Amino acid sequence: MGDTSCFNRHARQVASHRCLVSEHRWVNKRYKYLRLTAAVDLHSATLPGQFYMLKCPNVKSLHPFLLRPMSVYGTGPAPGTIEFLYNVAGAGTQGLAELPEGSEMEIVGPLGNTFTLKPEFRRVMVVARGVGLATMAPLLQQAARAGIVLTIVMSARTPEDLMRNAFLRGIDADVHCLYDSDGTSAMSALDKLLHDILGKHHHDMIYTCGSHRILRLLQSILEVFPDTGGEVALEQRMACGMGVCLSCVRPIQQNGRIEFLRVCREGPSFLFVLLSGRWSLPELNVNLGALALKNPVMPASGCFAIEYSEALDFNQLGAMVLKSVSPISRPGNPVPRVCETRGGMMNAIGIPSQGLEYHRSQIIPAYSAFSTPLIVSISADTSESFASAVAEMALPSVAAIEVNISCPNLEADGMAFAMSPDTTFDVISTIRRKSDFPLWAKLTPNAGNVVDIALAAEAAGADAVVMGNTMLAMAIDIHTRRPRLGNVMGGLSGPAIKPVALRMVHQCYRALKIPVIGCGGIACADDAIEFMLAGATAVQVGTASFIDPGIMQKIIHGIEDYCTEHRISRVRDIIGQVNIDEQLASRWYEFAQ
Repeated sequence: MGDTSCFNRHARQVASHRCLVSEHRWVNKRYKYLRLTAAVDLHSATLPGQFYMLKCPNVKSLHPFLLRPMSVYGTGPAPGTIEFLYNVAGAGTQGLAELPEGSEMEIVGPLGNTFTLKPEFRRVMVVARGVGLATMAPLLQQAARAGIVLTIVMSARTPEDLMRNAFLRGIDADVHCLYDSDGTSAMSALDKLLHDILGKHHHDMIYTCGSHRILRLLQSILEVFPDTGGEVALEQRMACGMGVCLSCVRPIQQNGRIEFLRVCREGPSFLFVLLSGRWSLPELNVNLGALALKNPVMPASGCFAIEYSEALDFNQLGAMVLKSVSPISRPGNPVPRVCETRGGMMNAIGIPSQGLEYHRSQIIPAYSAFSTPLIVSISADTSESFASAVAEMALPSVAAIEVNISCPNLEADGMAFAMSPDTTFDVISTIRRKSDFPLWAKLTPNAGNVVDIALAAEAAGADAVVMGNTMLAMAIDIHTRRPRLGNVMGGLSGPAIKPVALRMVHQCYRALKIPVIGCGGIACADDAIEFMLAGATAVQVGTASFIDPGIMQKIIHGIEDYCTEHRISRVRDIIGQVNIDEQLASRWYEFAQ
């Protein structure tokens, strides 16, 4: 500790400091608190809104190369003390989380500019979400010391994630807490709340950070309240933090023209009026035939049940797809039913079911409290039993039926219906003779000619195809020399199958007129967007929910942020818009057939 090398920036001293890790602890399951001590006065040198670049250590297989930018959570009371509050997510913060108290680390700063807080301000508002509130904590303290009346609107996934007292740190404020878990953080609810607050009391300024969705909403609201200013602390991936690498530029309106300013140097705080353009929140709604969904994200059958309502707001989903039900009761496969693989997991659950009547009377009514369309998934072993089950489950409370024709067909030596165009056409057309209810055909990636099979489902009357399901796989315990699954073989899911599923979605999109629902290895918003660019109208999320029960809401928010960042007004406009050479695509398309 005590090694400090200095240089100047805008007449302010920026330095590389070697600091002692004085305190480092978990605040809850997601966030860690870090207090560092340096030999110089960081308390006086650091202003609200500024950040430091942290050198995160190499730990185990994690080798972060670049420094990581991190907003200051607090400084003092000792001159050399500085505090950070961070979400343990990527390689950098995972390595940082392993730093023990008493060790040393290097930081560079302070960097960036501070917020606008004028002496004449009387009342201001802070609107922030999650760990982004840590950026605002020093501003809240400064405003409170100046005698400014504070309104704080803070949101998080759950009350446990919010850490209300940790952010307020004893200041007096009008606080509104919103949560994903009870739906109060939805954009529509936030919009109403902010209009109500601003309608009752004039605020000189609104500050926010991070979330594109919140920023765009605030820009829209301030058109109704033009006497209130707005300022945002932008987040941007960066390499140097000093303005040299030009990796963090953002379009800003300056002197009547668009200029690209650096978030790390001219920012990170920018007035709303400087931001290039204002875009309304993107439209996430999509249509699957006659069925309208509020967004394109839904669970995959088998990976969703009412128990997830404890961690997930079902009303924010595009649809709810239930576990497959069969006409007769069956116990499922012997244990062990699951095992891990290097790129995901394998399962041989066996679609246990208590029959259609139990599903009608016990399972489906449990979802009546939610406004999201309900999709029933059906598994059967003959075409006629499929048709009868669909007719029986075509209830007023059900929006569509997914037929899992990936399951064995007892009329064709146990081969899955969706392994051939003929059996696919037969089962879908048999269903259609008994019911015109909205119908999705769930196909299997284990078939070689998926396009012909998808075309057969379309020709027979399916309203959409779900592409696809798990891939048949096997794993062996080398110590016991026995299969790791009780059923010997099972379905591989997770990131390992995503490239294959993506390719099949694109093939089906190019050939079909009906919508394609993408499924297979989707674990984040980027994955979902990739599937939509390949041609999926909607996506199903499966295995990822086992790792994070709230992942679907994160994916929805991530899609919205992507559309906002790329100025896409309607998410449906990206469907099938992968930019590839048409001749090359056609050649590969023919080869894949």
